[in-house]
Amino acid sequence: MRLTVATLILFMVGLIAGGEAPLQSATIPAANGAIADSDLGFGSVVWLATQHEWDPLPKPKAWDKLARQLAAAVSDRNWDEAIQLSRALRAQLPKTIPDDYPWDGEDSRFQWNAAIGDLYLNALDFEGAAKEYRFVLEHEKSKSPMGHSVARQTARYGLALSLACVGKFDDAVVEEKAAPSEYWSGCGNCMQSEQALIYAVNLAWTTAAAGGPNRDQDLLELTNGRIKAEGMPKQDAAEEQWQRESIRPFAALALGQSYLRRGDKDNAIRLFKFAASCNLGPVSRVALAYTYKLDAKLAASRRRGSSGKGTK
Repeated sequence: MRLTVATLILFMVGLIAGGEAPLQSATIPAANGAIADSDLGFGSVVWLATQHEWDPLPKPKAWDKLARQLAAAVSDRNWDEAIQLSRALRAQLPKTIPDDYPWDGEDSRFQWNAAIGDLYLNALDFEGAAKEYRFVLEHEKSKSPMGHSVARQTARYGLALSLACVGKFDDAVVEEKAAPSEYWSGCGNCMQSEQALIYAVNLAWTTAAAGGPNRDQDLLELTNGRIKAEGMPKQDAAEEQWQRESIRPFAALALGQSYLRRGDKDNAIRLFKFAASCNLGPVSRVALAYTYKLDAKLAASRRRGSSGKGTK
């Protein structure tokens, strides 16, 4: 590629302003499908409110109404209201939950707190999210070296993401590595896949933490799924491909935040849209929240669609 004077000027401006050369938009992958939206999925507050039968315990009278209001608030992305309704639902749980309860016994209370932490993530309130996750880790005590707490594991992963989102990548890596031991499903293959994902996530975060003149380009390489093979855990071809795909939204989110801090809104939006389209749980929903915040046209389109739901 022939370097023009303008290109060299842009390169030098990038180095002076932030230590990085500006990215070429063409190198940022396009959103690869539908962007995840209102479905918060397994373990979310909506799932907790609707998926479990109360028998043999009596269901509180206010439960169904609150659950419907919660689902509507989540659908409208009204996170403040969703948090309030979630706390109201958690308060409806019986003071003593039997171990044979159809949910997960006492761990059920703290699953609500972990899911509320996810709502704070969706609101881009990373401090509020971290506070909620830490509440779980402080009050739901691990009962064995190989834990059996869904709430604690969810909180570990959520805390790791909330720390990474404020640039505390080293702390995020510590929490991410601690998460698998919080819950043992009894499935060796599941644990192996979990470790492969953790390697990918931590690679994105250690790259983001490294700094230096090649940081953004290295994150872009990961966003495009390019991982140096010699650093990857030994695994079959399918797992390796899944690992390469899994790293992409984490690297894209970190890179998008970097460019947003430096005022490059256009490239930041492209990266957030890509990360959101990967549909990989909370990391994609954080990216989606940034997309709505920055992309006024997308936000206005969603508001029009939401306002029209009641008129059909």
